[in-house]
Amino acid sequence: MTDTKVSTIQNKLIQFNKIYKQPTKNAVNPFTKSKYADLNEIIESLKVPLDSVGLFYRQVPVTEYDENGHLMVGIQTIIFDGEDSEDMGVFKLPPKSTNPQDVGSLLTYLRRYTLSAIFGIAADADDDGNLASGRNQQSNGNQRQRQQQRRRPAQNSQSNANKQDNPNAPATDVMKNAIKKVIAEYAKLTNTEESTMLDMLLTTNSVNPQKMTIAQARLIYSQAETYLKKEKKRLKDSETQDNPFDGKENAVD
Repeated sequence: MTDTKVSTIQNKLIQFNKIYKQPTKNAVNPFTKSKYADLNEIIESLKVPLDSVGLFYRQVPVTEYDENGHLMVGIQTIIFDGEDSEDMGVFKLPPKSTNPQDVGSLLTYLRRYTLSAIFGIAADADDDGNLASGRNQQSNGNQRQRQQQRRRPAQNSQSNANKQDNPNAPATDVMKNAIKKVIAEYAKLTNTEESTMLDMLLTTNSVNPQKMTIAQARLIYSQAETYLKKEKKRLKDSETQDNPFDGKENAVD
């Protein structure tokens, strides 16, 4: 693909963004209880404006195994302008299991989120991140909890120690904040919304954020950290490849 063609596609995307109308949030996430636009709604919202600017896209399922032998399922999105194309890359996540239903469910989420990221679609509610991270609790309840913790520091300390030994105990705020920090860094590197990654991790692992256990928090943190490390490596490799002065052949005698 030539630079001219890339410019043509990008210019058409600019025109698309000027006429595109955001889809209706017609579904409810069973875990976060927030509204979102499902895949069918997003696809329908894209048809007319994309056609009017001469663009169309294709999404291809991708499966591979990571360095630890874990199955990764992804979606590759390619945009066409009738003469040339632009590969928008592959977004991958691990399925809950190799069951076809779980893999199919993950593919649906990947298609929805990649289309949202590429075409600037606000598919999720603005408060999705707050709901998913459990910040919608009443402030009075939080205040009472903090007061109780100050009154009984020794008891709370022992209780937290016991919780760490019980994987089915509720995840601690420290764990949730650690997850949020990793996801925030990943979102910054990939220029995506934090709620996008968090929502997919919660959904693919069937985790209710209000009832997240220590075991579930550890799993989600591990997955998020893996994605962050891979993205950092990808960016580093990309910078190395793009640097024309890295190779020895460029050295001056």
